[in-house]
Amino acid sequence: MRTLSAIEKSDVVAFFFDVNQEITHYDVRLISEVAVKQKGILLVANKWDLAKKDDKTLQKKEKEFQHKLGHYSYLPFIFTSMTNRQRVGKVLEKVVRINEERKKRIQTNELNDYLLPIISKTTPPAQMGKQIKIKYITQIKSNPPTIAFFTNHPDLITENYQRFLENQVRKKFGFKGIPIKLVFKAK
Repeated sequence: MRTLSAIEKSDVVAFFFDVNQEITHYDVRLISEVAVKQKGILLVANKWDLAKKDDKTLQKKEKEFQHKLGHYSYLPFIFTSMTNRQRVGKVLEKVVRINEERKKRIQTNELNDYLLPIISKTTPPAQMGKQIKIKYITQIKSNPPTIAFFTNHPDLITENYQRFLENQVRKKFGFKGIPIKLVFKAK
């Protein structure tokens, strides 16, 4: 209950876990809860000093964690050691950066210039015999970022296509560590 209360009161959550342990189902559930509440998230892999390392350990661990996190693979990691005070100061820097990402605004013309050509090449799949057309895109809110897609059939956009659009937005505009809310409205 205290954890959920702390999540509710925060803007950005620094989620600490032991780098030498597996990310558990409970960890993923907590991260999911933070994302549902539209909070920023920084994953802090602690006890890096105890990890058996070679020159590829960092990349292996990141890939392992991202695979385990699935849809939350957009979350940034930082590897720390509280005992050795390794990268401890960087945690706060990253939290501040993630909070700035929450407040970021993307101009409507930038969104449309970038996304509409992609959408025309990879159109939303037809549903119930209806062709779906997205005509206009705008960011209607920041903190957390909310992007509206104006379409002829807003209720027929599939979850897979929504993820595709979210990935395209992230590729160009960042929003690292921030859940993005996509809304679909009738044009």
